Amino acid sequence: MPEPGAAPRRSPQGVPYSDLPHIVNADGLHLFCRYWEPTGQPRALVFIAHGAGEHCGPYDEMAQRLKELSLLVFAHDHVGHGQSEGDRMTIKDFQIYIRDSLQHIDLMKSRHPDLSWNKPMRVFGIVCTMMSCLVLCPGSSVEAYDADELNYHGGMRVSFAMQLMAAVERMQREVPSISWPFLLLHGDADKLCDIRGSRMMYDNSQSTDKKIKIYEGGYHALHHDLPEVAESVLKELTSWITEHIPAATSQEAQGS
Repeated sequence: MPEPGAAPRRSPQGVPYSDLPHIVNADGLHLFCRYWEPTGQPRALVFIAHGAGEHCGPYDEMAQRLKELSLLVFAHDHVGHGQSEGDRMTIKDFQIYIRDSLQHIDLMKSRHPDLSWNKPMRVFGIVCTMMSCLVLCPGSSVEAYDADELNYHGGMRVSFAMQLMAAVERMQREVPSISWPFLLLHGDADKLCDIRGSRMMYDNSQSTDKKIKIYEGGYHALHHDLPEVAESVLKELTSWITEHIPAATSQEAQGS
């Protein structure tokens, strides 16, 4: 709580956080949040993590599709992104993004204790549309990105690039220990994220439940690619997610 008489904390756009859905991370920074809640009991929780330089707003269409499947979808703008506090595109450790995401996931789990199947584990599966993602991270088209004032339009900072390289190296070391289910979606014309990263993750992880789908001619922004590609991506990820919701939960939702 702010001290008496203190000015209210405001987003980089000047909006008081008291007027915005938000969480406060371990460093005391306010993170803007979005929630897409279905009518009635949700079958599962789905967290969307946006990519570097953007924000969670462009994922509305994806979230709406998942919401229609009785899934509760939530997201936040990472530190230094969109409507969240923090220096733009400056991070001392990429683990902060992960820490904040896990904080948000744990918060939502605590608000939905009836989803008891999810207690022993943080997630039941991961969908990635490029290697630099946590849960769902398709990016956005160049035109839409440039027109969106909430996106970062400056050059990549040296400190951010160094942290990015360190995060990639750590990911490569961790891949052989990955055992959770995952789906990888990647365009073979992606100029930003090397497709070899997705193939390396698929080939070297120990998961027995994994799938990779390569879109011929698809670019970095699969979710905002040509209509037929975007629709295929949405169908692929919604099908995979619903198939991986534990059967007991699905049956409970149908019987309620």
